[in-house]
Amino acid sequence: MKKDTSVLGCLGIVFLFVVVIPAAIIMNGWILSIMWEWFIVPLFHLPELTIPYAIGISSVAGLFMNKSTQNKSDEGTFSEKLIKALSVTFLVPLMVLGFGWIVLQFIH
Repeated sequence: MKKDTSVLGCLGIVFLFVVVIPAAIIMNGWILSIMWEWFIVPLFHLPELTIPYAIGISSVAGLFMNKSTQNKSDEGTFSEKLIKALSVTFLVPLMVLGFGWIVLQFIH
């Protein structure tokens, strides 16, 4: 049974690196390009930010952010930790986008 768990763990890590991380990077760039269009373009009269440039800027900014995912307590299984990491990775940017949209409604 231990062997199956390690195989699933390895598959989860491969899935994380091949699918989830690129999807998160692309989603962050997409959200940055939308927020840029909503707030920066009208205020500073700058050109729109395309998604590839937004992905690059988001990636560079991410290098300087301290996103420590280590928890002081090592509770939970690998799958529980993975679910938590995925929810934070995708839900937080979508919540920022939603909050930005609400703020945008007050501007227009």
